Amino acid sequence: MTHSARDRPRARRIAAIDARRYDRSRREFLQTVILAGSAGLLGRTNRAATDPTPGPSVPVPGNVPLRSAIEMRDGVPQMVVNGRVEAPFLLFHGHVPGTAAATPNPHQHLVGPDVKQIELSRDAGIHLHTFDVMVWWPHDQAAPDYSGVDAELRTHLAIDPQALVVPRLHTNPPRWWQERHADQGMLYEDGRRQMISVASQQWRTEAEEALRLCVRHLEKDFGNHVLGYHVCGQSAGEWVYDESWTPRLPNFEPPFRDGFRAWLFQKYRTRQALREAWRDSRSGTSTLGHFAFQEHKDS
Repeated sequence: MTHSARDRPRARRIAAIDARRYDRSRREFLQTVILAGSAGLLGRTNRAATDPTPGPSVPVPGNVPLRSAIEMRDGVPQMVVNGRVEAPFLLFHGHVPGTAAATPNPHQHLVGPDVKQIELSRDAGIHLHTFDVMVWWPHDQAAPDYSGVDAELRTHLAIDPQALVVPRLHTNPPRWWQERHADQGMLYEDGRRQMISVASQQWRTEAEEALRLCVRHLEKDFGNHVLGYHVCGQSAGEWVYDESWTPRLPNFEPPFRDGFRAWLFQKYRTRQALREAWRDSRSGTSTLGHFAFQEHKDS
């Protein structure tokens, strides 16, 4: 398959998104999904430095790809869009109706406050937006369904044709997946399960695939209006363990135990090195996954 010069930057981004990686740590996994979510930045290692310029950026005319990056300038990270430094102010709003109609509307109560916020932002010259997107999850042989996010983006662009968006892509699996893989859920001290375990290799693999498919779709249909992607997970999409603000303790599930053991082995290599580092003659990779409850609570 060949690409014209116009299509090559996007083709490189898609190729980078599709690159598979295996046997990675939790930190490496998060780095992977962040890179996958930053499709607008991939394949752009050579960027010409430009002086900051005033005014909001808008999609470049024609079929020239949108170019966006976070660059270090004057010792601080700055957002650069189409060669222009932008103030990183984004309107964070809720869902908009899946229609292509903005005001005027004969039934004003159907418009909703989020539509009005987009209109007010547009009129004030603010075109950078972010909002939540529930990522479609691969399910048996079912075809991907992005009709919801497509309708929302079309509505968004009907209201503000100059909009540049940063979708917040949520990677928490759907209920049917959690029910099918109950052993992959985060286990709390009282025996309850809620969020997915961040140590679950099965979830990581399928979440990466779900992200790849979603980003590929959005780049194909809306790429020149997508500034970047915010990859979300756990409570509120902020990578915070659910109920971490309470005394309840999580991470008693087998995936976390096994992941912790693997990390211990990778870091210390020998039981003696582990015992010396922890100052505990009883320590070993086979026992640390089974802390007594009080020891776990006090650690």
